[in-house]
Order: sequence, then structure tokens, then C-alpha cells
Amino acid sequence: FNRIFSLGLKSLKPTTTFFSITSLSNSNVYKTRICSAICFISNKKFWTKKSHFTLGSELLEQEKFKESSEHLEKALRECQQLHGQDSFELASMYHLLGISNHNLGNLSACNECYSKLLQLSLKHQGEQHRYTALAYLGLGEVCQDRAEYEEALSYYNKGLRILKSLPNQEKELSNCYALIGRAYHYFGKFEE
Repeated sequence: FNRIFSLGLKSLKPTTTFFSITSLSNSNVYKTRICSAICFISNKKFWTKKSHFTLGSELLEQEKFKESSEHLEKALRECQQLHGQDSFELASMYHLLGISNHNLGNLSACNECYSKLLQLSLKHQGEQHRYTALAYLGLGEVCQDRAEYEEALSYYNKGLRILKSLPNQEKELSNCYALIGRAYHYFGKFEE
């Protein structure tokens, strides 16, 4: 290959290791290939979990939702084995799995992911946390897709209240307002 990749390892604690992948081209295709290779050559469960999570995230950005879900589910299983069913380490995986499942039209799996995300976030971080708000927004989208507009609006408003209280949430706030507007439109409340 004429591309140069580097894999940097840095151990912060005996139980936490992070890795980063960089390339001169910053190409998602090459990052995905490297992450995929790590999944296959890795013997440690932590590396496998991190690799599947990274690959699942990259595939989600590329809108390859089925493949993304497969890798995120593998990462979720590994993380559950390492940290238990009740670990906040699972939160980001449930969030991304919710997005993948929603884009695949799998509303029951999407609802399950966002419900688990909400449980974990409330237990470990409390009501005023970004993941709590994102869980409410995800649950609202599931309700909206099921034509349960009042319930969707209730979830959206819960998420909106939280996001307004947190710093640097402009992107999520704009998304929240768009979801609320769409729900009012489907609900037939055009003046709202």
C-alpha cells in the first residue's frame, strides 16, 4: 500500500488501554480495513470489543447499517462479559445500536436499545446527562414511527429540557427541535 498507517498504543491504567488509528489520507475505507484486521488478529477481549466498536462506528458513519449493527452487537457482548450487564461502558454501544436499528427499520430492537441506554444513564449519571437526553429522543423517534405522537412529544420534551441545561449541545438541540416540529406536523398541530 502507498498509504502509511500507524497504530499507537498507550496504557493509562492496567485495565484501560486506548488505541488510535491515523492515516495520511484520513480515509474511512482504510480505517475500516485496519479496524477489521485488528478484530481478526486480536486475542484479547478488550481489543476485540474496542475494534468491533470502532469498526461499527465507522460503518455507521458510512451508512452501512446492517454491518454496523453486527459489529456493535459483538462489541456489546464482549463489553458485557468484561464489565457486566449493568456497566455504563455499554451506554455508547446501546446508543449507536439504537441508531443502526432505527435506520434498519427494526423498531423493537431500537426501542430495547434506547430503553437500556435510559436505564444505564439514569442509574449511573442521573437525569441531567447527555445520554439520558439522547435516550429520550431515541424513544421519541420510535414512538413517532409507530404514530404515537403524544408519547413521542413527551419524550422529545424531556430530552429538550435536559439538553437546554447542558453546555455545548447545539447540534443535539437543533435535532431535538426538528423532531418536535416533525411530530407536531404528523400530529396535525401545524400552528405549534
